[in-house]
Amino acid sequence: MSVEVKQRLLAFQNLEQNLRLAIGLWGPVFDESAGASRLISALEFPSIQPSLFQNEAEIAPPSITTYEASGRFGIQMRQTATSRILRQPSTENVNSAGPYESEDITTKLVRPVQRVQLFRDGRLRTESSQVFIKRNVLYYADVNCEGYTGDGFAFGDSDRSIWSYLGYSGAEAEKNAPKLNRNQPGSLFAFYTTYKLQLASAARSETPVKLDRDKTSFIRGVHLQYDLNSDGVPDIAVWEGQGKGPGHLDGPTQTDDRWYRLVLVNIAGKWKVLGTDVFSYGCGC
Repeated sequence: MSVEVKQRLLAFQNLEQNLRLAIGLWGPVFDESAGASRLISALEFPSIQPSLFQNEAEIAPPSITTYEASGRFGIQMRQTATSRILRQPSTENVNSAGPYESEDITTKLVRPVQRVQLFRDGRLRTESSQVFIKRNVLYYADVNCEGYTGDGFAFGDSDRSIWSYLGYSGAEAEKNAPKLNRNQPGSLFAFYTTYKLQLASAARSETPVKLDRDKTSFIRGVHLQYDLNSDGVPDIAVWEGQGKGPGHLDGPTQTDDRWYRLVLVNIAGKWKVLGTDVFSYGCGC
């Protein structure tokens, strides 16, 4: 293999890796092939006109930190430290906290924005938010799976059948899935915005798409589009893919689950990635 070919191969591999990171795809299929590139090539998002959002400073994904929200929205943030309860220093653990360390740090914006919960049927649930985040900062705390809050999607509801991978099936899944889904029934994704949306429900369209499993790792998907300001132009697009999920320690699932969501936003007439959500089959520990 010539030097030039090696350089081109390396450049393609780097491009593929960056694409996987950008759209939140992982697992053996995407780690060992060009699955992410093939998936994007297979998806056809419609051409659009400018609509509600004109720049990235008007909308942010639900995973954004207070620091990131402050920079994106141009709003100052406030940080507060909470002193820990004073205890006697440990004589056995040299990494135990000292007498003057903080236990928690909280961050929040000084001026609120709107957090919008989008539902699959188009409903919009809006609430004021200062992007409040509280985190434990004691360095000796257990960081194994830190921040892990449970299985499922982070920002939306999921099918009950998908829980079969975790040992719930049949009547048991029907009974326990509503408890396991920590998100509201019918919820799909969320976002922060500086706009106060006037509608309680967005106009919605749905288009199914078939895919080649060997090329994309998905067998089918669905395009969901939402018009937030009733001008006939979609503002949010969600592509939900169905196929064998990445699974957990036992490897990929045996069933075809709806485990992946790619969310785009119309910024000045161009689709841009707003965020992704992947069904979590485990924390990776």
